Amino acid sequence: MPEPKKDRPTLASDYVAPSTPLESQLASVWSQTLGIDYVGVRDNFFELGGHSLIAASLLQSIERVVELEIPLFYLLKEPTIEGLVKAINIMQKKSDPMTLDMRPQINWETEIQLDPTILPQGEFTFIQEPKAILITGVSGFLGAFLLQELLQTTTAEIYCLVRADNIAEGSYKIQSNLERYQILNGPLPSRVIPLLGDLAQPKLGLTQETFQGLALKLDAIYHSGAFINLVYPYSAMRATNVLGTQELLRLACQGKVTPMHFISTIDMFQSPRYFAMEQILENTTLCNPDELAIGYPQTKWVAEHLVMAARDRGLPVAIYRPGMLTGHSSDRGSSDGRSTLSDHQRSDSDGSGSRDECLAQYDTCGLC
Repeated sequence: MPEPKKDRPTLASDYVAPSTPLESQLASVWSQTLGIDYVGVRDNFFELGGHSLIAASLLQSIERVVELEIPLFYLLKEPTIEGLVKAINIMQKKSDPMTLDMRPQINWETEIQLDPTILPQGEFTFIQEPKAILITGVSGFLGAFLLQELLQTTTAEIYCLVRADNIAEGSYKIQSNLERYQILNGPLPSRVIPLLGDLAQPKLGLTQETFQGLALKLDAIYHSGAFINLVYPYSAMRATNVLGTQELLRLACQGKVTPMHFISTIDMFQSPRYFAMEQILENTTLCNPDELAIGYPQTKWVAEHLVMAARDRGLPVAIYRPGMLTGHSSDRGSSDGRSTLSDHQRSDSDGSGSRDECLAQYDTCGLC
């Protein structure tokens, strides 16, 4: 017996119903594949819970309907039914689908407009010893070490935004990640408080009461959480990386003025225009995001502009642009072992100097 379908999740875009036979056919396939009761033509595949494995299955089903081979590239570039219909209509008229230009035209000026209701309420008061801190990204590499640093240098309660069904699962995710990097042996300190939420959801997936209560309590926000993928387009990561940052800025400005520390990326400077520059300063003008090859730094480009817009309205902020994180400087050598660079570093056992040659190809950044 097939599992009952889930309700359509709350998305940043409004529901737009299919209006043509092809849109209706694709909506039915999307609904069946994703297990969602109904799907709009402008709903983002990734925001609906899709990922690369589901994408392959989805395209196979669509290909049976339209009797046409559809490269995965087109779903990644424009992950909506509307976008796929556009691709299919053009592909039916062309012999070579790889000659299509399916890059969506993004209005970057619109994307960087911070919600006008996000305004600091009152004056900022510097707090020497914070009592309550919010941190995102604790299930990642950098976030784990940020949490360690905050535990060592403050006595504050530390709220950790984590996606989980319950507190026990949230605690386990945080604890297991700290153990993975040899930061913690044993139970979580009592002042580490899992906060069940989601960066991709309005108000971080929190109730209005919880959101408001947190806004009145927090003394600092550290935002290191992000959806990182070197293949997916801007649209696939926008909800988490852009809208999530905006919701944190909303939290920082609501109730009292809470300073926010935002982790961006050095990939902001991956445009060819910077390659000949010997030195890039923190105030170097950012390139047009269309010059960036992939969606992840584009999301950070937009998020930085939102953070700077909040700064211009009076919110204390700091932006950090780390390079590829290579590991901890302690003898335990903790590293984000998922990266190819980590493999190169571990493989240098013959003293040939190949490790240094490898590192010269990357903008690397170690953890102290």
